[in-house]
Formats: sequence, C-alpha cells, structure tokens
Amino acid sequence: MDDFLLPVEFRAAWVYRRLGIYLSAGALLFAGALVAIERIQRDFGQLPNQGPGPEYVAATVAACSVFGLVPFYWKLRVDQHGISRRRWSGWDHWSWEEFASGRFQLGNRGLTFRDTRALWFRTRRLDLGWLDQHDREQVWRWIELVWIPSPTVTPDEISLNLFGTDVRCTSRGMTVVRGRLSTDYSWDDVESLRIIRNHHRNDDFRWLILEVSDWEMRLRCHQGSQRWRGPDAETIARFLTRHVSDDRMLICATLDPPRTAQEADLRVDEAWKKMNLTRKSCTFVYVVVVGLCEWYSVTREPVVLGFMLLVLQPALLIYVEHRSAAKDYDKNVQWQQELLEQLDNSTDFVEEKDDIAASSVA
Repeated sequence: MDDFLLPVEFRAAWVYRRLGIYLSAGALLFAGALVAIERIQRDFGQLPNQGPGPEYVAATVAACSVFGLVPFYWKLRVDQHGISRRRWSGWDHWSWEEFASGRFQLGNRGLTFRDTRALWFRTRRLDLGWLDQHDREQVWRWIELVWIPSPTVTPDEISLNLFGTDVRCTSRGMTVVRGRLSTDYSWDDVESLRIIRNHHRNDDFRWLILEVSDWEMRLRCHQGSQRWRGPDAETIARFLTRHVSDDRMLICATLDPPRTAQEADLRVDEAWKKMNLTRKSCTFVYVVVVGLCEWYSVTREPVVLGFMLLVLQPALLIYVEHRSAAKDYDKNVQWQQELLEQLDNSTDFVEEKDDIAASSVA
C-alpha cells in the first residue's frame, strides 16, 4: 500500500445524496403544509384555537430533515495506513494490518466488514454500500491485496427452526419435524438448491430455496436479519453446498456478472419481474395523485392538499426505484448477451481444435 502518496477520498453515491435531498425537502414541505393547513382551518373557523400543538408536530417533522444530510456528511478516505470512515464524532480508522490479521469478517451483502474483536456494546462496521459502483470496485481491489478472511469452521450438523418446523441436517441427510410428523430425506432426495447472494465471493445468501419431492424450505436474510432461528446464513450455505450435488445446485450473484447461462436466464427473469412490479406501483401512485387532484378541484378542502403532499414523497421514491430496476434489467440483459457470445466463441474454438486434430491424424 505504499503507492498511496496522498489520501484518496470518496463521497457517498449520488443516488443516496439525491434521496437525502428528497427526504429533507419532503420533510420541510410536509411541515410547512401542516402549519398552513392548520392556520387556514382556523381562519375559516373549522378548528378552535387550542394552542400551538400542530406547530410542535411541524417542528418535529422539520427536525427530521437533518437525516437527509447524512449522505452529504459521509466520507471514506483511503491512504497508505488504511481506510478511515468519517463519523459524527470523528474518524473511524481501519488499518491494513488489521485487514491482514483476519480480524475483519465480511458480512451480509458482501459490502460490509465487521470487526470480530469489537465489544458487544460497540458494533463496528465498515459499509462500502454507500459508494458508487466504480468507487466500490476500486476500494475492494485495494482491500483484496491485503485482506485475509476470518477463519471459519463448518459444523458436522446444523439445526434450525422455521416458524414451528424443525430441520436437522447431518452428513446423511435431513430430518424435518412438522408437529408430530417427522420425515427423513437423504441428500439424493434434494431436487434443487438455489442460493441468491450479492457477490460470488460471499458465503452468505439473500434467498435460499431447497426443494424435495413434497417439501420446500425458503430462507431469507435481509441485511443480516434472519427469518429463522439457528445458525447464520454463511454456516447454512457452506453446509448445504458441501452436501448437495453440483448438478442440482444453482448459485446466483445479483451484483456480479453471471457465470452460467442458467444463472443469466434466472437473473433476467427476476429483473424483469421487479421492473414490472415497480411499473405497476408507479401507475397506481399516478392514479392516486390524479384522483387527489380531481378531489381537491371539486372540494377545495385543505386536507386534500395535505394528502397530496404526503403522497408526493413515496411517489418520488417509487419512481427512483423503478428507474433503478430498469437499469438493472438492461445490465443483466447485456451480461447475458456477453456470456452467450463467450460461450459461442469457446464452442467454436473447441470445434476448430477438434477439426485440426482430426486433420492432423488423417
């Protein structure tokens, strides 16, 4: 890391700063509308003068606008000593020596490092998800030069509980207990295992779907929050990938280029479903806004104007989500086409090599 002569600083991605602007502006507009509507209703005699209660609520909402400044304050600095993250109370330093000592463990999503030696009441995390895609890849390349993952041990058996269903997995198979009914499955009975994670380099998952003939296990882990009781996502994924055969297993990484045609097809389908869902959400919000406008034009009630302002902020967030889903769909389609071209080129190369070998023998 001696090539860092000067510190390199990175700011939060523009999408987060833009959301911060939306949050601050929406909170201030809502607070102003709340005060204006309350005063208009008092002027028209619809509300008695009961003191400054709404002003206190408006002041509280306006104070929430300060959270929109967080993406503008966040900053990451990389130099020859390590990585420093700016906090409200100063800078939190993560040295390269600590990365090389195996002290930091890669958390869920593959974008967060967790300090395994931090005290239980002081959680210490380094989140690279705030960075833009290009900046994130650059910082990750620097980290990969020195980072040594924390040692992990895969147990011989695991047990977990899924809302009343107990699952016990050993090297011989699985035992599923639902109420008083207990069913044993061998690993050959597994029809498919699908693991969806952010990066191929991770051991965790966002979704894990295991299917047998008459039962299906679905596990979801969202930003480290488990929807089951038992071992963490990394332990479950490592255990299952060790026992399920490769021909029945599909691992999909949503933020990395696909490695197989099957993974590329799955990702394009999932991206299309998400884009279609956000499009329908935008259409629904548009209909609601138009309906509120028509309602206000007829009734001229100030409370309708307040509802319009209240719907405006989530409408903007849904629109931003739809734009992101559309870009994600285009990116996955491009990756699918590039992968198919690579597979075609490799097939042509193998056929040409076989023809040359056959001609040389002849």
